[in-house]
Amino acid sequence: MTARPALAAAPERVERRASAETRALLLMAARRRFAASHYADVTLRDIAADAQVSPALVVKYFGTKEQLLHEAADFGEELAALLAVPDDELAEHLVAHLLDVHEASPSHPLMFLLFMGKRPGAPHTVRQALHEQFLAPLADRLGGDADAALRAELVCSQLVGLSALRRVLGTAALRDATTEELVDLCAPLLRSLLRTPQEAASEAE
Repeated sequence: MTARPALAAAPERVERRASAETRALLLMAARRRFAASHYADVTLRDIAADAQVSPALVVKYFGTKEQLLHEAADFGEELAALLAVPDDELAEHLVAHLLDVHEASPSHPLMFLLFMGKRPGAPHTVRQALHEQFLAPLADRLGGDADAALRAELVCSQLVGLSALRRVLGTAALRDATTEELVDLCAPLLRSLLRTPQEAASEAE
């Protein structure tokens, strides 16, 4: 029997796939630029050149630089997934995920939001993104009070500090340690900060 020829993908489906790939490419280029330079110094032309597309495509997909930055700082789904583990696994998961993802890419959500948020001229919405997408949900999970907010920020500071020393500064001991070693050493520190209201009540008894 003669094999049937493969059906060609519908033109609109191919166009949607190409559009999604182009958007993802531009977002990656934008995140690298925004994390490395002052917001005022970044141009859409720079981002287009990094992505090897025309500046008109950046405008087509994102409009203005501010709109592009707003989308580049949106890690809602990734950070929600990061927290979507049981309480007794969260400490180990946070450390391992940060190390695994950041080893593969310099634009881990927490690191991007930290470095972009501190750049002179960065819009306030970017600095708020870290709070809205990670700190506030984590604090709510830990009880939602002032103590929980502080503990959530301390957890973030531990993760960011670990990643900055290992990946950005490349300090010798952290650089040479394995992920398993770092999880074993860091998870207990995070676990003490990640105690739930129920665990805190049990400790107080």
